[in-house]
Amino acid sequence: MRLTRFRVPEVAGVAVAVLRDDVLFEVAESWVDALRQSVGLSPGGLTETGRSRPVADCELLAPLPDDGRGVICTGMNYLQHDAEARGLLQTAPSDYPVFFLKLGASMADPFADLPLDPSISAEFDWEIELGVVIGKAGRHIHRDEVSDYVAGYTIVNDITARDLQRQHVQWFIGKNVSASSPIGPWVTTLDEIGFPPDIQLSLTVNGIEKQSAKTTDMLFDVPTLISTASRTVALRPGDVFATGTPAGVGFARHPAEFLRPGDVVEAQIEGVGSIRSTVIAGNDGSGPGRAGRPEWP
Repeated sequence: MRLTRFRVPEVAGVAVAVLRDDVLFEVAESWVDALRQSVGLSPGGLTETGRSRPVADCELLAPLPDDGRGVICTGMNYLQHDAEARGLLQTAPSDYPVFFLKLGASMADPFADLPLDPSISAEFDWEIELGVVIGKAGRHIHRDEVSDYVAGYTIVNDITARDLQRQHVQWFIGKNVSASSPIGPWVTTLDEIGFPPDIQLSLTVNGIEKQSAKTTDMLFDVPTLISTASRTVALRPGDVFATGTPAGVGFARHPAEFLRPGDVVEAQIEGVGSIRSTVIAGNDGSGPGRAGRPEWP
């Protein structure tokens, strides 16, 4: 099952739907309640309203709750990326997972233009990551029980301002430029992909492949990440974990490569889907739409 938040262009507000055969079938549940019912390898049923729209007629939105929630991220979680970054960034030892937070305001819709302001950074970089979406509240989750708390998977492009990341000891500033990091296009449930995930990630810029890896290349797997974070953080339905990026980022290339206006970035994950963004100059500070539910005509 593929579960998404969407907006109909001519109608104000946001709705939740299941995607089947390129048609969105609206459900009565809120985003968080829909995730709760989608947990595990055998998702429960959702209540369809009887209203449907071709997906081509709708705007798909970031799969995040309306409360402005951010994304829990993991750094240096692929061996080759850890190797390419050492000496270029202040990286932590890899004996334990490295966690940081991207604010909700830093996230963008899956097909939105990305207003990457050159006055803020000259070094915007790409990072494809598997997103793991929580569907059940929990704390102190044992790694063998993590699948009981996961609603599904999505795609995160953790775009980072590398010059800002180097300038500040913490990564918060470089990782939280407003409306810079697309996420989506939906949540694909575990019954379609399985758990733990064994799937391919890839990212292209202007059609040229920059990153390619399998999720099994992670230093810390999904059960370890979620179990570790849950020791201190009470997880809630709607929380998203970005599980780290593989090698191939721009700042570690020779010469270094960074995103420029007009660049088209596409991130794809096997079995999940793809997101596609065009870089534009300037930044109006906007994030993904988070209005109420629409009144259908």
